[in-house]
Amino acid sequence: GGFPQSEAGYAMGVSACFAGTIGNHIIMAGGCNFPDNSGVKRYYKCIYAAYWQADTLQWRCIGTLPEPVAYGATVDMGDSLLLIGGNNQEHSLRQVVSVKLDPRGNAIVMPHRCALGVKPCVRMKVVHKVEMLKG
Repeated sequence: GGFPQSEAGYAMGVSACFAGTIGNHIIMAGGCNFPDNSGVKRYYKCIYAAYWQADTLQWRCIGTLPEPVAYGATVDMGDSLLLIGGNNQEHSLRQVVSVKLDPRGNAIVMPHRCALGVKPCVRMKVVHKVEMLKG
């Protein structure tokens, strides 16, 4: 139950994580929080999956993002999630990553070559494809 516990500080809860579902798995990736009294925000990079069973979520780390990130956008693509942009303590990310599950439930992370523009993506339109528009 509760939050995943693989990364120190994550179990306290995070904000601004990527989130969605693939099949009957709940997926949560990245995010940030203030895990101690130092006042320093921490960013995370694990990808977690939980299979919904009765009243309990059993979380496990199934992969990692290319780098720690929060504040991005998640698009449900049916059998995968598209994770777009975000930022961390160093910079705004211009990457687009898709996450699928292999037959054993581990993450297949595929960075896409279509980098966002110099400025973060301002607007997105989702129909049956994703169009990224600079604004």
